[in-house]
Amino acid sequence: MANTTYSITVRAYQQLLGPASSAISVQTSSGGYCSSESIDSDHGTFVWPETDSSMRAVVACPYGPNGVTVSRVCTSNGGWESPNVTRCLTAISSGFKNLSKVDLTTENNIAVLMSLNELVMNSTDNDQSIDNIIIVSNILNQTAILISGHAGLSTSNLTMITENAIQILNSIGEWPSITRAEGNQIIQSFERIVDAVLNHNNDTNVDVVESNIAFAIRKFAKFNYNGFTFTTTASNGSLMIDTDGNSIDTEIGSMTIPKSILSVTTDAKIKLAFSLYNKSAFFPIRDPPPNTIVGSSVISARIAGVSDGTQLPDPVVINLALKTNNSSNPCCVST
Repeated sequence: MANTTYSITVRAYQQLLGPASSAISVQTSSGGYCSSESIDSDHGTFVWPETDSSMRAVVACPYGPNGVTVSRVCTSNGGWESPNVTRCLTAISSGFKNLSKVDLTTENNIAVLMSLNELVMNSTDNDQSIDNIIIVSNILNQTAILISGHAGLSTSNLTMITENAIQILNSIGEWPSITRAEGNQIIQSFERIVDAVLNHNNDTNVDVVESNIAFAIRKFAKFNYNGFTFTTTASNGSLMIDTDGNSIDTEIGSMTIPKSILSVTTDAKIKLAFSLYNKSAFFPIRDPPPNTIVGSSVISARIAGVSDGTQLPDPVVINLALKTNNSSNPCCVST
């Protein structure tokens, strides 16, 4: 029988110096000249050859794209103008492109995700593009397929995959202009990994907390399941998962999955995954009414063995703290 998962989601450089450019052509004439010059930037090292005045030097982009060049004018008084290198890839974007060509295997999956994590964390505005978002999404999708197709993956491997995926997601949450357009694609890719880990043949519980995301997986034998509450709190600006219900810190959000899901799950065990997003970058309001904002964290749960659309015997209880005191008419919205 195919795995099914019930989903609930609610919301209320260090500089990398690389290859040097090579001169493609230089137009020459008699008269003064500009001295050769080497300039380091996040787009690579540009080596400008000695060039006659009033002429233009042309060099290739160090990191590509292939065939793309940059020109620079030597002025009539022998001074260089500033080149526009924005058409060239940065070291980080070149890294994204190179990583997208790697075939993911059980041997290299952790190394690939760690490299992707580093690229995302070290990206600047020049790298935060739709193309790179798509690369991230594709690698996460490939990772989910890899997990689903290899039952023998170790517990430590699965945990490291989950940790890196959440760290990547947490960093991409700082790309607001991009995530507003592609946030749904990234979340779907992440949830494919969650489903794959959730349905994997192991009993490992997982807790991962980043600056803006708290995540947990809990697995129970059916005879031990008596309902479960996932609670996230905050203290001094840091998120925490409250595992015993006795925290005195400020509660950000909680979700209780009732015991009665025992009667609707098709799995031999109860497997739950929870996510709380303290920022709403991935969940913009579509066509909002005037003066409407996302006023709380976003919380979600996935239940293995329960198909989407299944009517649960008892309600799922959700609590979300409002982030602003001067709001009116708060309401929960599913996404």
